[in-house]
Amino acid sequence: MATASGTVRPGGTLGIIGGGPMARQVALAAHAFGYRPRVLAPEDDTACTGIAEVLFHGSAMEPRLAAAFAAECDVVTAIAEQTPPDALHAAAALAPVRPGPTLVALAQDRARERAWLERRGLQLGPWGVAADAAQFRRLVEHLGFPCFVKPRRRLDRATRPAQVSSADEAEAAWHGLGERPCVVEAALPIDLELCVLVARAPGGIAVAYPPAVGCRSRTELIWSAMPGDVPPRMAQKAQSLAAYVASRLELEGLLAVEMFVLHDGRLVVNELVPCPHQLYHAADVACGTSQAEQLVRAVCGLPLGAVAVTQPAAMSPLTDDWWDGATAAQLADALRVPGVRLHLFDASQQGPADPRGHLIAAAASSGDAVERVLRARRHVARRSA
Repeated sequence: MATASGTVRPGGTLGIIGGGPMARQVALAAHAFGYRPRVLAPEDDTACTGIAEVLFHGSAMEPRLAAAFAAECDVVTAIAEQTPPDALHAAAALAPVRPGPTLVALAQDRARERAWLERRGLQLGPWGVAADAAQFRRLVEHLGFPCFVKPRRRLDRATRPAQVSSADEAEAAWHGLGERPCVVEAALPIDLELCVLVARAPGGIAVAYPPAVGCRSRTELIWSAMPGDVPPRMAQKAQSLAAYVASRLELEGLLAVEMFVLHDGRLVVNELVPCPHQLYHAADVACGTSQAEQLVRAVCGLPLGAVAVTQPAAMSPLTDDWWDGATAAQLADALRVPGVRLHLFDASQQGPADPRGHLIAAAASSGDAVERVLRARRHVARRSA
């Protein structure tokens, strides 16, 4: 049971809604603190088999199932940003849910999220929301090309944002989203993509990780690195901004605040992600506390872990474009690159849009770590003749 301060003592039950590799990492971290992890995962998800004390199979879309699951837990967390708020509200009637359903619902609705940020004086790029085809065409014409088309609701991992550069591409993106309400954003003159992960415990104690930076090709992440090549003053500003957002949202758990540094030096917010974040996989090597461990600490009310970078590290995801299964020789070549680690996921547990795993490399500098992880990636991606 949780104490009056919100702390769940070791020996208590931590409920994890959502399966896959991240649920596995969080469950392992929970075991290390003496908690008894329970996992609610899809029917065919076995990532936590043998790790979770109890593995509930069923859809997190069902509020009744989420409530029945939470009834046996001392605290519950969701490790995917697409978890339906209705299910989290049902679970919250039986056990504390961290982060809370209201915060998750805000982050899932891109229009509400952006309006919330603007009301608090935070800078965003030009954007608008369209509910039908006529609004969409007017909005695209107003914002101009290139621009990004994103579903308003973030409930479907397979539906990704689309970058469009013409009216024909915009029309295709509208149909590709199922002609559903969407948010359109003007393309920005970006110098740097960065993210700050904040952990906040019940009672308000919080820590902000140093910014992680990412490099993309269109919308696909190629690599991330910690520490990012961010001027100290900008890094401090980004950490303060993320901590402010977490405080105003009364976060309990993890919140990643995605941001851009523009050519003119402005720092603008992109999106809020109330769960572990892809750019922070490198924290497993770079920092004293991984994001999985930090999530357990935060939701259970334990003292938060150290977040300073102790060694630079970089991560590169292995997606369908780069991964088609690798031979033992290819994996051996990748792992011969100094400082490289390989983390593969069970392909049967991943959807068509999900990464197949990732590589992490440590080095004396972030630049060297990026060079190493990309070298290893090229080995894994090499195809047999």
